[in-house]
Amino acid sequence: MDARPGSLLGHLAHLAHLAHRAHRAPAPPVLLVLVLSSACGSSSSGTPADQPCALSMPVSGGMSATLSGSSCGESGESVLFWTGAQLDGPFVDVGFATPIAGGQTGTLVVQQLRITANGADGGAQGWQTPANACTLDVTSSTSSPDATFKNRYILVGSGTCTQPAAPDPGNPGAPITIGDFTFHAFIDPP
Repeated sequence: MDARPGSLLGHLAHLAHLAHRAHRAPAPPVLLVLVLSSACGSSSSGTPADQPCALSMPVSGGMSATLSGSSCGESGESVLFWTGAQLDGPFVDVGFATPIAGGQTGTLVVQQLRITANGADGGAQGWQTPANACTLDVTSSTSSPDATFKNRYILVGSGTCTQPAAPDPGNPGAPITIGDFTFHAFIDPP
């Protein structure tokens, strides 16, 4: 796997480092990503407590697929992210101007929504929405601590974007239109 700064693995390692710093965990950042993968796997029941990580996001244009994520994490309660069970992308992260509080529901304005995928050259290709182009409607925020995340809250809701995600400089891909999507994610406030 390629761990260069521009690669998908490099992006995951950077976000794991942010999560490591936010949680002050003793494990090295790459191990934290592996912990997130095993701690956030989906189950067949589909209930928020049993399935803390899920994403179903239809996209078209520069990428045509329904992005799904069965592994997820957060960084300082102001970034939520999802990827495949094998940390193989595409990788979706959503940033907020202020941290999400445990138990908080309602509409959250997204500062940025970013999609990162492996490019044909093995490097990462990214797309990002303009500020405030997307919102998340958190319909449930349920306390669900476990052995790893002592203050975990499972967030369930839906999202919408009014503008496409533009390709990063150097990305030859077309803009990505993001359809209405659903998610399960978690935060672990201090």
